Amino acid sequence: MNHKTSETTVQAIKGMIPARLQTDRSHVFTVHHQLRFLEDAQRNLPEFRKEVMEGLPTFAAGSGRHVIPYAAPSSVVRRLRPYTSLVRRFSALAFKEIDDLEAMLTLDDSLTAQQRSRHHKRLQALTSGMHPVWENWIVSLDPRQYNIIDRQVRDWLDEPLDWDEIELFRDDWEDLLYSAKAAKAAKQLFDQLPSAVLSFMGIELGDFVQKFDDKALSLYVLPGSVSNASACARELGLKWSFKVFKP
Repeated sequence: MNHKTSETTVQAIKGMIPARLQTDRSHVFTVHHQLRFLEDAQRNLPEFRKEVMEGLPTFAAGSGRHVIPYAAPSSVVRRLRPYTSLVRRFSALAFKEIDDLEAMLTLDDSLTAQQRSRHHKRLQALTSGMHPVWENWIVSLDPRQYNIIDRQVRDWLDEPLDWDEIELFRDDWEDLLYSAKAAKAAKQLFDQLPSAVLSFMGIELGDFVQKFDDKALSLYVLPGSVSNASACARELGLKWSFKVFKP
């Protein structure tokens, strides 16, 4: 409780809280570490890379609208290079193929001279010191096999998002936070509270703009301390707590 607020005032503010919100259930709200808007921690934030990453093209020919048909291998490499965790997938494929080739050349006595020559050439292409192994793998891949690249990209996008990759998120990714269930749920709940209750906890409305369509919207924000807001909620008999969400 604010030391300047009398017990009588606190009780008066407490009486303004709708009975349906005066429950014994604990509730956690998260505060975005920079934008300070509030979210209901029980609702979902973006979970997967595909929700926040800029769409990558389909590399295999004839497999969709956004196609780079039989693209120059160097352009495929340039397009994939910024995505370190995706590159690791291709590195793993390349090293597995190297291991398989070396095992066949060492252990398989049934290989014909032609097969052995072909495997040697493929091994040389993959282990060339001109480029990293994963780039050698992409460059030496038959364009008719680019569906392998597309499959790796799809699987990678389906993985849980990595907040350390935030610099690679698309420009309007924060719009997902504004419009996500978590932010909407928090707003729906706080809309039920009188301004005096919100003010006591230090909660206020903030104005935001969605980047993709310049649409203005209002969300509740907590400019001040999360610990103070949690303490004030307890003073009002609410089992609510606030914590900072930092990606």
